[in-house]
Amino acid sequence: MWDIVDDDGVRVMRCPLPTGGRFDPQRVDVLFEELHNLIAADPHQPWLVNLEGFVLVNSRALALLVATARLVHEEGGDMVLVGVHHFVATVLKTTRIDRLVPIHELHCEAKAALLDRA
Repeated sequence: MWDIVDDDGVRVMRCPLPTGGRFDPQRVDVLFEELHNLIAADPHQPWLVNLEGFVLVNSRALALLVATARLVHEEGGDMVLVGVHHFVATVLKTTRIDRLVPIHELHCEAKAALLDRA
């Protein structure tokens, strides 16, 4: 289940970390589908998605991330990622998904990027 809070006009999404600090691979699909559905309900907003705890993502999760980002852009919203594990960042950069959904190291940088583009 994703937590969503408003941070000065930026919608911030984060999944509470499970015991052990990382998500089970079988749970990743469910969480990314939920992420898509939550954002699709209000795509016009600036979205900051914290992926802390996601050490690996599979092709289904990547496809949902791309579909979500495209929907947000088509509807005039914006979306960035923060808290991205280096394995996941490598996949996002190799597949060039980071061009569609920028990756930021720090929450404050991600928020500033969203507010600058608003």
